[in-house]
Amino acid sequence: MRTLLLAVGLSFVAGLAAADEAARWDAVAARLAERPEATSLRARFVQEKFTPLLAEPIRSTGVVRSADGLSRWDTETPHASVMLMGDGELRLYYPEAQTLEVYALDDGVMALSAAASPDVATLRERFELTQLQPGDGDVLRLILLPRGGSLAEAVEEVVVELAAGGGLRSMTITDADGETTATVFDNVELNPGIERAELELELPAGTRVVRPLAGVGAG
Repeated sequence: MRTLLLAVGLSFVAGLAAADEAARWDAVAARLAERPEATSLRARFVQEKFTPLLAEPIRSTGVVRSADGLSRWDTETPHASVMLMGDGELRLYYPEAQTLEVYALDDGVMALSAAASPDVATLRERFELTQLQPGDGDVLRLILLPRGGSLAEAVEEVVVELAAGGGLRSMTITDADGETTATVFDNVELNPGIERAELELELPAGTRVVRPLAGVGAG
């Protein structure tokens, strides 16, 4: 009898927790609904990567553009590079080395990177919204934990800040190795007239294409 009562009690608590999380997701959807309908986006970004191996963070700046399922990050400083997310892949191009690295992309990460129109349904499926906190001003802070799978193996926690009007203000990702990448967005333009073709990578002849994780975990 005691075991049965304990099981019923745990089920009741789990039901309350699920209801609370559903309410939090509803609040996120309501905040995102405040923003104008957007099919493309352009913004400046400042990104800092904190690693236990270095005393100071690695700081980079550049421009992110998003349209029609693609997100392109052009890093300007300290070294030029291009990161393109979409079509199930993450592609990193290093002009100085004339090298393109290609990685399989989890749809949960893609949902996070789709700054023009975040996919709440995919985020909800792949992440647990453990906390919803007020930030500075009208900022809404989301604390997200991966629900499982390959995403949970790579990512420990994601913190997203939504500004008033539903715009993405910042995103901080802590990976499984304890490294944290914090990105702050500024000068955000919605619907700047970007076409998908503008985001595609044009690789010069002789570019070396590598897939560093191909075969990892196979067999």
